[in-house]
Amino acid sequence: MQGVYNAWMSWKQQQRFLGRNAIPDSAKPVLLNRFDWYSAHDWKLAYPGDPKIYLPDEVPGRNLPAAFIGD
Repeated sequence: MQGVYNAWMSWKQQQRFLGRNAIPDSAKPVLLNRFDWYSAHDWKLAYPGDPKIYLPDEVPGRNLPAAFIGD
């Protein structure tokens, strides 16, 4: 569980959620949805429909573009 947590925290640090360089809606939805789910369930419960808890680089659809990426 610690490895999963660490991988997702590393992913989170690479995102531009806050601050001067924030970009709204830039996170890939399939990744952000799982990050939110896993963190809300203490990194112990798979996302609905998934057979397991995925690391960020394992999430199906992770290479799909975000719905909107600002300039």
